[in-house]
Amino acid sequence: MIQEVHLVKYLDNENSENNGHGLKRSLKSRHMLMISIGGTIGTGLFIGAGQVIHEAGPLGAVLAFIFGGVVMYLALLCLAELAVAIPVAGSFQVYANTFISPAVGFTVGWMYWITWVICIASNFTASAIITHTWFPAIPVWEWCFIFIVFTGVINSISVKIYGEMEFWFAGIKIVAIIAFIVSGVGLMLGYFGHEGAIGFENFSTHSGVFPNGYLSLYFTLITVVFSFQGAELVGIASGECENPEKNIPRVIKGVVFRIIIFYVLAIVVLGATIPYQQAGVLDSPFAYVFSRIGIPVAKIMMSVVVLTSALSASNSALYVCSRM
Repeated sequence: MIQEVHLVKYLDNENSENNGHGLKRSLKSRHMLMISIGGTIGTGLFIGAGQVIHEAGPLGAVLAFIFGGVVMYLALLCLAELAVAIPVAGSFQVYANTFISPAVGFTVGWMYWITWVICIASNFTASAIITHTWFPAIPVWEWCFIFIVFTGVINSISVKIYGEMEFWFAGIKIVAIIAFIVSGVGLMLGYFGHEGAIGFENFSTHSGVFPNGYLSLYFTLITVVFSFQGAELVGIASGECENPEKNIPRVIKGVVFRIIIFYVLAIVVLGATIPYQQAGVLDSPFAYVFSRIGIPVAKIMMSVVVLTSALSASNSALYVCSRM
């Protein structure tokens, strides 16, 4: 049945594309890879990770993010099977409508759409608040309007422009995470800062492996799973991907392992360099670690990274809402 539906949907899509009325398959594998990575890495990691460490402890946070990565991996494996067979815009909303029932497809589509609509508003507001602190003469609502126009223009021109913007937005976040991991490891080994080697001493809490109890690990999973949201964008973009049968499996494999490695290593460094009691009260645990190694503009630097993350999320959210 999947093969029959695949042929009908795929041929209809190709015919529409050839007639100039369908979506263009303009996204290359590098676009797909960075769209998925960029859609995942965001404020859930840069800001929410500190609260997870505070509640579950350093080791508990590492275990929670490993568990979240495994869940993401299993979900993307299932999505890859369907996205390769039926590479259409709408992704799992179309799959639910086709293989379960129109009612389920309707519900899934609208719930997912509402989630991303709220995401657009919250990220525009977050971006505006950050830029307002730099340029206080311009009110927050004007910054929101500027960002609305900016993302609207990007999504209106062509999907290739959207893919290029996400490629560079995601690149900024990846560079920031790699720089953080390298700097944090240097701090742990005593190469940076003036405190000497701290190693993994913060992992040895006086209250055991889970300082707030085993249930704290369970409760943090909500934040952890939220921080992995966005990886499924590769499925939604499959309808505009070049050669989906070849590129989608390769992209999903690359996405999963890169995200898990980035997340787990970042959490290990955070847990080792910040006492768990302080992690939950810091505005930006990443900026705190950078400041400990002597970078005076650490807070501004991370504000720029969070700003690009919020704009990237808004850009992707608008793209998703237009495809569901």
